[in-house]
Amino acid sequence: MVEGIGKPKNLEQMIMVFGSFLGEAFRQLYKGRWDWDDHFKTWGVTFPIPKGGEETAFVFAKVEKRFTNGMEDSLSFFAEVTDGKANGRIP
Repeated sequence: MVEGIGKPKNLEQMIMVFGSFLGEAFRQLYKGRWDWDDHFKTWGVTFPIPKGGEETAFVFAKVEKRFTNGMEDSLSFFAEVTDGKANGRIP
């Protein structure tokens, strides 16, 4: 059971809604783009990192883990790590 909110009745729809919102926020904040990943078979948001190169945040996978596993897969922590990578505080 997921603490606080419980599992939604339509999990796939909730993953799409929350993942799309989080991903679009990342895309706009970090000047990223939506990319399809053939290896993982999912969409992610790819953004530049300060030391060169790019990083991809797999928002739909993370949102699914949050609904499935609860707070141990915190979206807040995911957002903090993503921000740290995008702004060079985390290598």
